[in-house]
Amino acid sequence: MAAVTEDDLTSHVTRGENASRLLHHDAVVRSMQPVKTLTLGSGQQTSQVPVPLNSGWRRRNLNVVVFVQARTSRHIVGAELLPLGRM
Repeated sequence: MAAVTEDDLTSHVTRGENASRLLHHDAVVRSMQPVKTLTLGSGQQTSQVPVPLNSGWRRRNLNVVVFVQARTSRHIVGAELLPLGRM
């Protein structure tokens, strides 16, 4: 799976227990998509995935989080965060 996240977002709360507060958020998932199924062997495999970016997102605050799950157990067996805004 590959997820695009954005840091340094805020929301102004108008109701409820946080009324009149400005809340700050990091790692907000903007999009998430499956990459593909990999069969691991003795060689290294790579894959390219198009990552659509919305023009309203602040590129300097974007990250791509990629994680690998085992097919049957769904356990996360590997993960990586790539700072998209600094690439």
